[in-house]
Amino acid sequence: MRTNRIFIVFIVLFSLHVFLSCNAQSDDLQEDTKTSLHRQLAVFLKNPSLENATVGFYAQEVKTGKVLAEFNAKQSMTPASVQKIITTATALELLGGDFRFKTQIQHSGFVDSTGRLHGNIYIQGGGDPTLASSRFPTSAFVIKTWVAAIQKKGIKSIEGKIIANAQIYENQMIPGTWVWEDVGNYYGAGACGLSIYENVYQLSLSSDNQAGGKTKIQAIKPFIPNIRFDNRLVASNSNRDLAYIYGAPYSAFRTIRGSIPKGRRAFKIRGAIPDPAYLTAFELEQMLKKSGISIAQKAISLRLGKDEILPPDSLRHLIYESKSPKLSEIVQKTNMHSINLYAEHLLNHLSVSVMKQAERAVSIEILKKFWEEKGMNISGLFLFDGSGLSHYNALNVRHLCYVLRYMKKFSTNKNAFVKSLPIAGKSGTLRYLLRNSAASGKISAKSGSLSNVRAYAGYATTLSGKEIAFALIVNNYGSTWHELKPQIEKLLFELVR
Repeated sequence: MRTNRIFIVFIVLFSLHVFLSCNAQSDDLQEDTKTSLHRQLAVFLKNPSLENATVGFYAQEVKTGKVLAEFNAKQSMTPASVQKIITTATALELLGGDFRFKTQIQHSGFVDSTGRLHGNIYIQGGGDPTLASSRFPTSAFVIKTWVAAIQKKGIKSIEGKIIANAQIYENQMIPGTWVWEDVGNYYGAGACGLSIYENVYQLSLSSDNQAGGKTKIQAIKPFIPNIRFDNRLVASNSNRDLAYIYGAPYSAFRTIRGSIPKGRRAFKIRGAIPDPAYLTAFELEQMLKKSGISIAQKAISLRLGKDEILPPDSLRHLIYESKSPKLSEIVQKTNMHSINLYAEHLLNHLSVSVMKQAERAVSIEILKKFWEEKGMNISGLFLFDGSGLSHYNALNVRHLCYVLRYMKKFSTNKNAFVKSLPIAGKSGTLRYLLRNSAASGKISAKSGSLSNVRAYAGYATTLSGKEIAFALIVNNYGSTWHELKPQIEKLLFELVR
């Protein structure tokens, strides 16, 4: 009897061991289940620079959903710009690839027989991020088009003023979770209901011939009235742009710190326009005056919370309507060149489609609800912006692969979305990744980078023709990017091989 009891206990313990082994997470990368991808992932994870890092990896076949390899798949991590995958995919699904932003030129009052407008000109912002952008030829000269339309209306003088209305978006242009070092620079330009020039200006600077010497601002383009600079930039032996512009939205004061290369006569840096709506009104005002149309009062901008009250729609008359390029084209630029401003506009506009004004928090809830209804487990998905610039954002690699697989397998916007992703070794932000390798042209993905954050998410086509959705996020690595890059390339190459 005792022998039987011992045997039974042995069988129970052995069965428990087998059960636990079979149900162990793939994070363990057990030797008996390793593929070449698992082995390369294990090599990657043993990199000394990742000793204190958090790494998430997920790869699955697009067609079948079969998981090929995973590590820390449920761990919420800072995604950086790969978050744009979720933002752009949601915008395509909810707004549609053919959607266009609209900006209207309107007037109040009436035009008398002498061509005098007894009223104001209104620039009614519609959230278009491409207005006057050089990326789109049809948008670049939009203000000249407005001037021509106003002249065609027979207006020769304006009794009132130019009013730029940005009230379609909330007053807070930037999320409160963006860091001060980013705010004020071109990549930290916030979304405005009436944006212009991608809300970016360019400074041209000269620098002394010796390191530590002074720098001087030579020009600003476009001209921004009332803006003031405290220039603390110095000349440097470094050949890099190490200049940072500090300044809050709607504030005319800017401080510039850091350095630019020594011995330069026209070194260019870029900053965020403080009040894009006002600049739009100012530029239209100046161009109208140059064309001979007098304006009695100075231009102003409107945002939520300001005292100026708009006359009702019935008392404002349409002069001209500008339309943006199709949303599919905007998404292509957003992902290909990782344009933060575009992503913020796309996120904001999700709530405009539900109510007349945008609220970032509402847009985020709309985004999360959409993917939850599509079957995504949104646990661990924490979003604070659309671009990924906030360090507060957190998601896991499964979230990214869920969106990637859905867009490739089920979405009617599949072509627009896939086309928007940079191609390794060929285009966009991936043009230098896996260059001159067998994987060049085989991976299309979004990249992401912040301080101590690197991420990639997209599609890989294997040499046998299979399509794989994958996501890799690395937080807090302990090396330079140039030291980590070859290790990431080996892992991504193995996806193709």
